[in-house]
Amino acid sequence: MGSDIQDVIFLKLKKNITAREKQVLLLQDIVDIVAPEVIKNRLQDIEIKQVEEKAEKSVIITALEIIEAIKDEYPEAQINQLGKSNLVVDIVPNNHQEQTSLLSNNNPSNLFVFLVGLVLFIGSGMAIMHFHADVNIKRMHQEVYYLITGEKTEQPLLLNIPYSLGIACGMIVFFNDLLGYKFDSDPSPLEIEMFLYEDKVNQYAIYQANKKNEEQEGDSS
Repeated sequence: MGSDIQDVIFLKLKKNITAREKQVLLLQDIVDIVAPEVIKNRLQDIEIKQVEEKAEKSVIITALEIIEAIKDEYPEAQINQLGKSNLVVDIVPNNHQEQTSLLSNNNPSNLFVFLVGLVLFIGSGMAIMHFHADVNIKRMHQEVYYLITGEKTEQPLLLNIPYSLGIACGMIVFFNDLLGYKFDSDPSPLEIEMFLYEDKVNQYAIYQANKKNEEQEGDSS
C-alpha cells in the first residue's frame, strides 16, 4: 500500500544559510517544511549534520542527506523535494564580532576596506584620465565651446566643470546608491553582480564537492 495522504512531506531548501563552528544543523535550519502539524513539529528537530569546518569555510548539504535523515524517522513518508538539490552553508565564527583575519570575508578590517577603496579610487581615476587623453577631450571641449560662443579659449571651464560634475552624478545614478540612500527600489548593477558572483561561487563549491565524492567512490570501488 502507498503512503497515506497525511504522510506526504514537502521540502524546499533555504537560501543564504550561515552556521557557527561546531553547530548541529537541524532540519528546520536548512529547509522550509510543509507537512501535517504533528509530523512537522517532530521533523524540525531532526539532526542533519554537525559543522566540522572552521570559520571562513563552507559545507555542502545535499537533498539526499536530508531525505535519508527523514526516512530514519518516518520510513513510510512520501517526501517531495522542491527546488534546488544542494545547499551551501557558510561557516562564521562563534563570536560573530570576532576579527578572524585582515582579509576575512565576514568581517574585514577597516584598514583593508580603506586600502581597497583607495586602490579603486586611484585606478578608476586613472582609467577616466587615460580615456580622456585617448579621445582628446580637451580639444573637443574647445571646439564645442567655439561652436556655441564663437570664441576660442584654452580652458573652456563652462564645459569642463559641468562635464566633470556630470560624470560624478552619472556614476551615482548608475549605481543607485549615495551614502546608503537609494533613488528607487530597483537593485543596483553592483548588487546584481554581487548576487551573480555569489551564485556562481556556490555552484562551483557544489561542483567541487560532487566531483570529490565521485572520485572517492571511484577509489573505493
